[in-house]
Amino acid sequence: MSDLYAIFTQSGGFVLFALAAALFVAAAVFMPLWRGEKAQSNSEGHEDVTLYRAQIAAIDRDLQRGTIDPDEAARARTEVARRLLAADRHAARAQTADTRGRQRGAALMAALVLIGGSFALYISLGAPAYRDLPLAERIARGDEL
Repeated sequence: MSDLYAIFTQSGGFVLFALAAALFVAAAVFMPLWRGEKAQSNSEGHEDVTLYRAQIAAIDRDLQRGTIDPDEAARARTEVARRLLAADRHAARAQTADTRGRQRGAALMAALVLIGGSFALYISLGAPAYRDLPLAERIARGDEL
């Protein structure tokens, strides 16, 4: 614990700046995972599917009564079927919204591992105990060499 205190006190603002930069980068990278996709309510998706199925049935009734051409009925049925498939896919995605919590957990764990791992590498491989050398002292050492 005293080593961490020494690192923070001796390296000044660098460690705080590096930590803030790492948090900013982690937030930028993992924010899309955290937000995920906004789920539509299951009842709303079910209502859309029911509506499109009723429209297909109405097109079939109109075709049997002779109020629309067979070509027009085929085009309308194709368009409604396309919308029905899209609504069904959207409703299925809404049912899998419970995976959102797992995505958030994975994003949080990955951010913690990356930031913690970077800090651990800096402590083990870096030189956190060295103080900064003023410019005059660096020039004097260069002249000596």
